[in-house]
Amino acid sequence: MNMNHSQDQYSGFSLLEILVVLRTNWIFLTVSVFVFALGFGIYAFSQPNIYKSEVIVAPAESGDSNSLSSMASPLSSVVSLTGLNLGTSKVDELTIAIETLTSRKFLTQFVEKHDILPELVAVESWNPQTGLLEYNHDIFDPDTREWAVNKVTGQSLAPSSWNYIPKLRERIEITKNPETGLIDIAVTHISPMIAHQWVTALINDINDYMRVRDIQEANRSIEYLQNEIAESSLTEMRSVFYNLIEQQTRKRMFANVRPDYVLKVIDPAVTPESKDSPKRGLIIIFGAFLGGFVSVFLIVFKQILMPSTK
Repeated sequence: MNMNHSQDQYSGFSLLEILVVLRTNWIFLTVSVFVFALGFGIYAFSQPNIYKSEVIVAPAESGDSNSLSSMASPLSSVVSLTGLNLGTSKVDELTIAIETLTSRKFLTQFVEKHDILPELVAVESWNPQTGLLEYNHDIFDPDTREWAVNKVTGQSLAPSSWNYIPKLRERIEITKNPETGLIDIAVTHISPMIAHQWVTALINDINDYMRVRDIQEANRSIEYLQNEIAESSLTEMRSVFYNLIEQQTRKRMFANVRPDYVLKVIDPAVTPESKDSPKRGLIIIFGAFLGGFVSVFLIVFKQILMPSTK
């Protein structure tokens, strides 16, 4: 009986009555919106500015791609037997380069080569007036560039690659335009200068990484083919091997002379002058809407539970 009575009361709760109830509780509604907006505002302004530096790249044109493609068909059977890579697919090379860019091995080498671990995990703030970084002195001494040690275990507080690689991946953004094929690679950091330095270094290093890989692969292939020539007595096979050596030599030559080996820079990175995040205005607006929604829900819910107060 009571349940039916509550249902009748609920079904008779019209939109006009809701508006009247909200008007009656306008002080609670206003205070809720203000408190939520204030809370979200405090949170937004407590967050440091994050700057983004980005570079637009395209797949580098391979000067020997046409010749390699023409050689691929007649030599494919021999190549499959020798296990050599003609490297005719530039799309595959691009995919490998992009995946390598965020791989644990490459990023670990990147951090160690440029000695950027403190700037990755120990920075607390950046002073725009002086351009200097503020470090967490509890774990890192910027003057000596030495990490603090655990007083109990005596171990360094420097994080391992298992811990810092995810943090670096979070700062790297890779977006491919499906219409143009161009790739936008960006790095975010609390310092705009560091964001610029890192994204530029990433492009240079991935080109060098892929270049060294292909040169080493070509050298191994040439050495293998030379051994096959020395052991083969068939004129046709020796001719095929010489052609493969020529192809691998050409591959090595282009790797040595082309600076933009895999990724060609179309629009180089610049030091950003304005922050990318946080979007403080949107955060405050969201907080205000959330406060309004919560307060309206509580007012209406209270009125449903206690209809006698209508």
